[in-house]
Amino acid sequence: MEKQQPLTQEVASFIVRTTYEDLPPEAIRIAKRCLIDGTGITLSGSTDPSSVILRKYLESLGGKPEASVIGTALRVPASGCLG
Repeated sequence: MEKQQPLTQEVASFIVRTTYEDLPPEAIRIAKRCLIDGTGITLSGSTDPSSVILRKYLESLGGKPEASVIGTALRVPASGCLG
C-alpha cells in the first residue's frame, strides 16, 4: 500500500503541477470577476474614515517605504501590511 502524502504537501504539489491551460474556462472567468470585485472593494474602502485613520497611524510610524498602500501614493514598511 502506497503511503499517502500529508494534505498540505498534496495540495502544494497539485498547485505546482497545474498550468493555466488545466483550468476550466468557468474557473478563469470566476477568478477574473473576483479579482475585479476585490480591487473595486479595496479602492472603495480606501476612502472610508477608518482607512484614513489607519493611514495616518502607519505614516506616524515612519520607517522604510517598502510597500504601496492601494488607492494612495503612500508607501509604508512591509510590517505595516500584516493583518
